[in-house]
Amino acid sequence: MGYMAHGFTYPDENPDHDFIVRFWHPIMRNGVIEFERPDSDKLDCRTIREQQSVKSFVIGENMSLAEDER
Repeated sequence: MGYMAHGFTYPDENPDHDFIVRFWHPIMRNGVIEFERPDSDKLDCRTIREQQSVKSFVIGENMSLAEDER
């Protein structure tokens, strides 16, 4: 299936506040792909941006509730 993106690790999800993309070589067996866990050593992790600022969200200031949550 080739070399594919597995997912992202966002700055608020790691202590260094880096933006990281994970790649892997998925294998399909009998029509099933078993995904590696995001912390697996089998993934190729590459830092896109280092030490990003983590934005805090404040309801009513920089985010709003969905219509059904009001």
